[in-house]
Amino acid sequence: MSERVLVTGASKRLGALICYELASNGYDLYIHYRTSKKEAEQVREACQKMGVNAEIIGGDLMSIEPPAVDHLINNVGVYTKESLLNYSIEEWKECFEVNCFAPFALTRRFLPTLKSVLNIGVSGLENSDRQCSLYRLTKKTLLHVTKMLAAELAPQGIRVNMVSPGQLSISEDLPEDLKSLPMGRATMPSEITEMIVHLLKSPSITGQNIDISGGLGL
Repeated sequence: MSERVLVTGASKRLGALICYELASNGYDLYIHYRTSKKEAEQVREACQKMGVNAEIIGGDLMSIEPPAVDHLINNVGVYTKESLLNYSIEEWKECFEVNCFAPFALTRRFLPTLKSVLNIGVSGLENSDRQCSLYRLTKKTLLHVTKMLAAELAPQGIRVNMVSPGQLSISEDLPEDLKSLPMGRATMPSEITEMIVHLLKSPSITGQNIDISGGLGL
């Protein structure tokens, strides 16, 4: 029986590419979407053509109820670009609920069958960026949650890791001048998706944050 993976926020962009990489490696998929049902159905169809089972799951993260899963990939996130003091209290709550609480709650929900959890972070978490301050704050919190869960779940053989992309070639805010990036190029999404598969298959890697950004976070 193939291992089953739930990918949140999987209907577009990096989430969809993660699903394609997993399907090409033989994983069965639960493809989560919130509003983009048509795109999620297209991802499902593409994955099924690779010979794996794939289902779509729509709705709020706190209400989804898929069957048991072996691996959980928390990809969905609220991304905003403002200085910290410009956010409303409601925006603070939403960002922390989606980016931090939901990954924790889903991890706890699927504990009986889980083998690993993979959280998507962002590069350079030790640096300040006033243009996306709240987003980075929630991802830094998620990194601490990742490490704490890794330590707590290690005796059960459950691995918890984070992969932190930098400027991807598909990023919405990719600079026009790529020479401004440390290596003069954007990170390819395949570098992220291949690392995810590697971590799902590695029985001893846990509690780690893999920064894949071409030096952007240094």
